[in-house]
Amino acid sequence: MMKKLTLLLITFFVVTACEYEFPDPIALAEPSADADLSNIVFVGGSRFAGLEDGALSIRGNQFAVPNLFLKELGFVEPDQVVTPFVNSISGFNIYENDNLTGTAGAYRVFFPSADTVFFKREITSGTALTFDNAGSTALNSFSFPGASILDITETGRTVNPYTGTFFDNSQSILNRAMSTNPSFFVLDLGYQDVLNFVLNGATGDMDANTATAGVADLPSEAFFRTKLEEATNALLNQDPSTKGVLVNIPDFTLFPYFVRTSFDVTPWVISNNPVIFAAQGEATTFNNSLLSFYQQNPGIPSSERRPLVDYGNDSRFNWGIMVEDQTLADVIFNGNVVPKVRQLKIDDYMFYKDEQRLRTGYGMQVSNPVPNDGFISFEKGEEIKAKIAAFNAIITDIANNSGGRLVVADTYTVFNEMTNGFNRLLGNAADGLNVDGVVLEPTISRFGVFSTDGLNLNPVGNALIVNTIVNAINNGLNGNLSTVNPNNLPGTSFTNN
Repeated sequence: MMKKLTLLLITFFVVTACEYEFPDPIALAEPSADADLSNIVFVGGSRFAGLEDGALSIRGNQFAVPNLFLKELGFVEPDQVVTPFVNSISGFNIYENDNLTGTAGAYRVFFPSADTVFFKREITSGTALTFDNAGSTALNSFSFPGASILDITETGRTVNPYTGTFFDNSQSILNRAMSTNPSFFVLDLGYQDVLNFVLNGATGDMDANTATAGVADLPSEAFFRTKLEEATNALLNQDPSTKGVLVNIPDFTLFPYFVRTSFDVTPWVISNNPVIFAAQGEATTFNNSLLSFYQQNPGIPSSERRPLVDYGNDSRFNWGIMVEDQTLADVIFNGNVVPKVRQLKIDDYMFYKDEQRLRTGYGMQVSNPVPNDGFISFEKGEEIKAKIAAFNAIITDIANNSGGRLVVADTYTVFNEMTNGFNRLLGNAADGLNVDGVVLEPTISRFGVFSTDGLNLNPVGNALIVNTIVNAINNGLNGNLSTVNPNNLPGTSFTNN
């Protein structure tokens, strides 16, 4: 059993112990496999970083995937700090604070009244970002919010602010993980790259081939293979007995962050007549400009013509959210540029982060569309799904060619099974995943596996990731590791206002 220097944080232990206690590792059977499990490290991005409800916090740290794996299975002591740690209850919200400054805390979801099933979300007051164990090398997890494969493999890279806040950039994160001489490793590389690209509205370079690629850029498939091979080879070549797990990429376009908010702006503004009248007035001017332009240019085929805006004439009140779309054709009428905007379609993806803003009329008018990086189109979504499949094929191929030293944790299949049956067009809910008689849902709900940000998992969801890693070790490396019961862990909290 691994013994490392324990960094005891009194606040962490006192606050979390009253909610959940990790089992006594002495009482567990000694875990074994055809691998040396004495010194395990985790390397990755947000999935391993302990993000919950949009924030880095005490609870998020406690139930982070590396913590659950190492402590539930008895590899480290229950009070050992194995991950970069933010010692705050409400935490630091990575989505609401700008450039590491600010004190916005975790999201909170609540029911406005006792007789409704519809919840609202608000931002709590948090704390400024401080990693209590910044610079510590006594870690088992070298994982940071938003960390792409290049943020992990490259020395001197300053794109990701969290890696730079915890460590200086004199070494790469990968080299720091290697300096602990791990006997076993779990790598989550690729997921964050695709996610970063999508969270920026898929506006970056989709086939970047350079180590200077930005946060919005996505490595090409060839470049991703090169960097993943470099990372796995560097870890495997330290010792001929070293082995590891590669975690593949789920289809996150089905996560609540991308499907919870409807394309339809009507529910948000139907009672706000001033907003509706303003939108209809702007739509009339916009439509007249387009119609007049095409009357002057009749040779433009209908397939290349810009769509009109439809408010008020639709008896079903299906008013698509107004979005900026730079893929639309240029139109100049009477010397004036007609804005590149259109209404969201039912199979486009609106980001959950802007749901509450829609109440103000945001995304309702030609003059205030959701920007190009605030949604992704159905067509981009299909390209993203293809990229996930391609990256997963690379991950599998590298594992298959490792001589039995690498296995794959198949989170893609786990989340596909959970989201089976979901259909946005028909309004069908997902079937969920039955675990010991409890159906876990891919939603933000009392039985959901997602935290309130709709993107990162709650403790129940993180247990599913842990178990996927465990199953990969047990099935691929003859392990006897126990799985974690997600039904014993706390889910997302809902309160009444």
